[in-house]
Formats: sequence, structure tokens, C-alpha cells
Amino acid sequence: MSGNINTGANTFTLGTGTSTLGTLSRTSGTMLGNFKRWLSDVTINDLLFPIGTAANYRPANISYTVAPTTGGSITAFYTSTNPGSSGLPLTDDGINIVNIGTDGFWSLQSGDGMSGGTYNLDITAEGFNGITDYTKLHLLKRDNSISNWAVDGTHSLCTGSNGTPVLHRTGLTTFSEFGVGSTSDNPLPVELTSFTANIIENNVVQNWETATEVNNYGFQVQRQKACTELVEVEKDQSENEWGTLGFVNGHGNSNSTKQYSFTDKLSLTLSPTLSPTLTPTLTLYYRLKQIDNNGNLNYSNVVEVKFENIPAEFVLYQNFPNPFNPTTKIKYSIPAIINHQSTIINLKVYDVLGNEVAALVNEEQAPGVYEIEFDGSRLSSGVYYYQLGAGSFNKVKKMILIR
Repeated sequence: MSGNINTGANTFTLGTGTSTLGTLSRTSGTMLGNFKRWLSDVTINDLLFPIGTAANYRPANISYTVAPTTGGSITAFYTSTNPGSSGLPLTDDGINIVNIGTDGFWSLQSGDGMSGGTYNLDITAEGFNGITDYTKLHLLKRDNSISNWAVDGTHSLCTGSNGTPVLHRTGLTTFSEFGVGSTSDNPLPVELTSFTANIIENNVVQNWETATEVNNYGFQVQRQKACTELVEVEKDQSENEWGTLGFVNGHGNSNSTKQYSFTDKLSLTLSPTLSPTLTPTLTLYYRLKQIDNNGNLNYSNVVEVKFENIPAEFVLYQNFPNPFNPTTKIKYSIPAIINHQSTIINLKVYDVLGNEVAALVNEEQAPGVYEIEFDGSRLSSGVYYYQLGAGSFNKVKKMILIR
């Protein structure tokens, strides 16, 4: 292996089974994505998983001291988002662990019948922010992203350096997620305790809260660029898939709770090109890009909001009742995409000579289904036409007034 390998949504697999394990030779680079290795039911040292980010090599290294009962596979990947601090503080080896590294976390999952055995784990946290004393770092473990951080196995003193610390834990028997815990001697940059997004009057309001901040310049609020149509998109963490909506200043250094808010003024406006086959749900993804005063970056978890039951196309329905006397109802639907160019909705009524006899709607309207009552008590019996116009969309239908 030489240079970075990006697996995308795929998994890079070394070996084909417990009898054909394959051989890894690495000179440089990082595996970006899922990396799977086959193992047999024997003890083994220094089983390398060369994962991390494009900028930082953050491998996991496994050594089985007691052989697995049955062989199988282990899949590893690194996630560069804040893992959260649920379960902290906790005590490990008599030491109070109060902080969690916000740069990311490691996932190790067994598969293909892999079971039993005891292993030691070494994890390298190259380039983690806020580390001033690497010897105070502890490797923490949790079942999954909604579980509390806990300790399993036995802590061993961290080696390496502040820039490239290597965390050690021995006597482990199960696989799950791992993170970098620390005492208060390492003021890991920003502890984000919550991040939510909610729909308020067709805008999306993001709220977040920090428990502590160290050297925090502020937050870029980002929305996934692919969220531009009435479709549900994948949550892609690639930087080029995200657009910055705005910036919120941080509090620099703080040991008290700080609260933040930002409103994404969507201006959900109209798109006459939308296909009627699209799903009538608009899903948007948001995240925070935290920046410290040294230019170091951290990303929050991704949150989503859904606008439900949004029409998939413009529709002008037949009025009801028809014929009518003297009132009838006109129903129409408005689809949406995200842009910031407003479109005015016009709904007008004309006589057979093309004269305008009523202007029912002339305003911006949010996506949805509308019903307008038309009162023809001032008009004579006859045929009338009602027209819906919005940008390049134009539709006319006929109705009959009988007095």
C-alpha cells in the first residue's frame, strides 16, 4: 500500500477467507473508508488496519493474546465527526476521565463467524486537537453511537507524542467503537453537547450547545449541497458536498455552558421542472464546522430535517362545484426546490372575452396545497376561465356560473 485509497461506499477486503488471509505491505498512505481483514483461529501480533483521514494517519493495530474460538473477519473504519461525550465523566484505572476527543472515533466490527479470543488494541490519534499531555489519554469504548462511553479491558500508558499519541488497551474481548478520552490536563477543543435542527415557519433553525470551549474561533453552519430537489439524498461527509450558510462566533475559552442558534432562511420557492414521480418529502442535512484560532477543524454529527407532504408538481385542479352558484372552490398545489429566487403565485379569473374579472392570489406562497373560494355573485351567468401562473408555469381551466 502506497498512497491514500478512498473506498467510498465500498469495502476494501484483504483475503478471501480464514485459510487465505492475504498480506498487507504498507509504505505510506491511509485507507479512507471500510477496511476488512480475514483472520484464522490463532494468536497473532500487529494486525494493522491503516485507516484515518486524507490528512492524518490514524490506524488501529490488533494483537490476539488468546486465539479466537473461530476465525472470521474484522472491519475497521474511522469517522471524522465529534463522537459526543455521553457517559462522561468516568473513572479508568483510578483516573477521572472528563473529556472526549472531538476529532473522530474508530469502529471495529467482527463478522463472518468471528468469535471468542482476547486481544490488545493500539490506536494512533495523529493530529488530534487540544492534546498537551499525551500521557493522560485513555482509550474508551462504547457499543454504538447512542451508547455511553465506558471502559473495557485494562488501560496501558499512552506512548508517542502530543502530535502522534498511541493509545493502548489490553484484555479486550468484543468489538465496537473507540474514542480518545482524557483527564482535565488535556483541554480537548470544544465539547458539543447537543446539535438540533427544526422546521419553524418553513425555515430551519439550528440550535447547539457547548459544555466547554478551548481556543474556539467559531462555527460554520453547513448544509449539504445535494439538497436542491424534492428527493432524499445520502448523508455525505465529503467537504466538497457541503455549502456554508453562515458563520457564528465562538466564545474562545469557556468552562460554562454556551448556547448558539442559526436560521437557514430557505426561501423554498417554485420549480416548474420537477417531475411528478419524485417523492413528496424534502430531506435536508446540516452539520457544524468548528474552527479554532489556529485554523484546526472539527465537524459535528450530521442532523436532518424533513418537510413532509410537499407536492411533487404544480397542479391546478378543476373547481368544485362546477357548474356553481354563486361560489366555488379552486384548489392548486405548489412544489418546491431550494433556491433564493422568489416566485409570485398568480391566480386570476377571466371572462370569455379575455377580460380579467377577479384577481384571487398575487403573492409569494410556500410549497403546499391551497384552496381558494371564488364568489361570482357580481357576475352574470356564463363561461369563465381561471388561470394559475408561477414563473414559467401556466395553466388554465374552464368553469361555468349558472344564476
